[in-house]
Amino acid sequence: MGIDLRQQPREIVELPVSMQDGGMGKTRDVSATGLYLEMEGTLGSGSVVDLSIELSLDERPIFLTARGQVVRVEIRDGRTGFALRLVESKLVDKQSS
Repeated sequence: MGIDLRQQPREIVELPVSMQDGGMGKTRDVSATGLYLEMEGTLGSGSVVDLSIELSLDERPIFLTARGQVVRVEIRDGRTGFALRLVESKLVDKQSS
């Protein structure tokens, strides 16, 4: 097994992800500085993507909108996974906007 270079602990959580280009996926795990995303399609290592993750806070939807850079691509069991380093992120409350 390789060396784990993560700087922040990751939480195992499956959340729906919407990509700005219309693609859909789901998280496998997230941290304060990155996430692992599984989706159909392909993203090249080093590419930058814009995405939105729906969270739930007191029964109302809150969205984490983020820009991430692909740092690793993995293909396992017919699924494609992407490790993203978050370069920008913010929480958006759609009800108060």
